[in-house]
Amino acid sequence: MTAIRDAVAVAPNLRDEVCCLTGLFVVTDGNVSWGVWQNPRSNQTPGGKKPATYVGIASTLIGSTLSAHLDATLKAVLRNSNASST
Repeated sequence: MTAIRDAVAVAPNLRDEVCCLTGLFVVTDGNVSWGVWQNPRSNQTPGGKKPATYVGIASTLIGSTLSAHLDATLKAVLRNSNASST
């Protein structure tokens, strides 16, 4: 719960954004996170349904910090950019 309180303290709108989610999924197949957002102001999708928002979070990210994830991503990007320049 401390992580959630800290996140809301840093980004006060986070609580409203998370509460508006239609679905939140933990993705256990692979290391991929994703999101789908349909503009709620449009009042309906092309299929006639109410707009929805979904987020899928890779299970490997649960329990880690954002800074640890960003550091790992940056290291991977830099490693790949160094390999392609040689």
